Amino acid sequence: MSKSIITPPDSPARTDSHPHRILVVGGSYAGVSGLVNLLHLIDGKPNRPSPTSTLPDLKGLKSRKGVQVTLLDRRDGFFHTVGAPLAHVSPSHVRSSWRTYRSIRALRHPNFTFVQGYLKFLDPESLRATYLTPSGDETCIEYDYLLLCTGLKRDWPIIPRAADFHSYVADAEREIKKIQDAKADATGRRIVVIVGGGAVGIEFAAEIKLCHPHVHVTLVHSRHELLSSEDMPAAFKQESLRVLRHEGVDVVLGQRACITHGEGTSHIVTLSDGTAIHAGHVINATGKTLPSSAFLPAHILDEHGFVKAEETLSFPPSSPHHARHYAAGDICAWSGVKRAGTALVMAHVAATNIMREILLSEKLCYPSNSHIPIDELSLHDTAPATPPSARSSLDGDNSSNHEDTAMNKNKPSQTKSADDEPFGPAARFPAVPPMMGLAVGRQAVSWNPYAAETRSGVEVREMLFGEDLGWRATLKCLGLDEELEV
Repeated sequence: MSKSIITPPDSPARTDSHPHRILVVGGSYAGVSGLVNLLHLIDGKPNRPSPTSTLPDLKGLKSRKGVQVTLLDRRDGFFHTVGAPLAHVSPSHVRSSWRTYRSIRALRHPNFTFVQGYLKFLDPESLRATYLTPSGDETCIEYDYLLLCTGLKRDWPIIPRAADFHSYVADAEREIKKIQDAKADATGRRIVVIVGGGAVGIEFAAEIKLCHPHVHVTLVHSRHELLSSEDMPAAFKQESLRVLRHEGVDVVLGQRACITHGEGTSHIVTLSDGTAIHAGHVINATGKTLPSSAFLPAHILDEHGFVKAEETLSFPPSSPHHARHYAAGDICAWSGVKRAGTALVMAHVAATNIMREILLSEKLCYPSNSHIPIDELSLHDTAPATPPSARSSLDGDNSSNHEDTAMNKNKPSQTKSADDEPFGPAARFPAVPPMMGLAVGRQAVSWNPYAAETRSGVEVREMLFGEDLGWRATLKCLGLDEELEV
């Protein structure tokens, strides 16, 4: 195994004049959201409002030193994890659920570099990350700012085990063939058993029944209610059970399952009451999800291995250079259910705070079409207005910014310095109440804590997921509408 130290391409050794180097680790929802927003901001484009937080107004400013953004991810592309229950049971959805980074047009940016590898160790003190390349070589990469988006570890087929697109497609097609070729039992039924009644188990069971109606699908759960580990209302759990059974899935509750794998497509699932189910295929959805954080020093993590992120999403103050390190998405110790939507917005906030730190570190501020230092510039007079289209792009209304503008409308312009925080305070990400949407066959079930309402039906699925379990909606939320044409 060889070992080397690299810096992102076109980045010189660490000096006062080198470009700011941002390392994003992990490329799922949080990672891609952070990337897209960073590339947007370093070009001096107006920030899109956040639906949850008041963002600092960066005034369309660009770093004098420049910014280089590097993504480190073990996969060669962005996989739609929410869509796995569909992609891993439906042949027509396999390939479209994985977009290689080189194919995403928004990432074809002169300031962006992709590095494929698996993070092995992170040293916040030296601002250095050690990773393993696909060939097993150990390499170090230096950075100035970090956005950590490594998420959770899950087993196949819940998420891909492959690191490249072609291997993933082969895996998924083999999984689908196992469902299609499930061996019939003595009664002639082709039975597929899902073990585990959490969100993943429910969605996999329902999608298999929807895509393969000839297959008899049985879901086995050890507790007496579905979603037993989720902090959700009883009414939501009961409605999820009702809809799942309505969609044709046989649900067995209060029984533990012991799986005996036979030859080929023959498996025996023995329940705690002694009942034996002869299954042609079994999917175990009971695996405990663990944070991908083994590479971090222990003092940065809570007792469960999640990053103890501050409200600004920076590392805890006890961490070296904590204002240079941020985390977003499932890796964070945060309230609420781990959701793709939350990860998207968290990374948007973290990316904005990173760019704010970069601009403040240079002790000057100037519009993207000027080189006038802040001490010669009235920030109030030059602050660009946010276009209406940008205000609604994340379904948010950053009304506080407009209120501030109205309050200061009649105040005289004042010259400020960078130390006066010309962009406003760093954005803070709020606590998130438990909420959930489940795709259950042709229907969906949702819990909205703000309205204290459980809803279900075909129209709920269309609203929350569409026909691709939210893939189109995710790309549009990220501003990657052009990817829909691919």
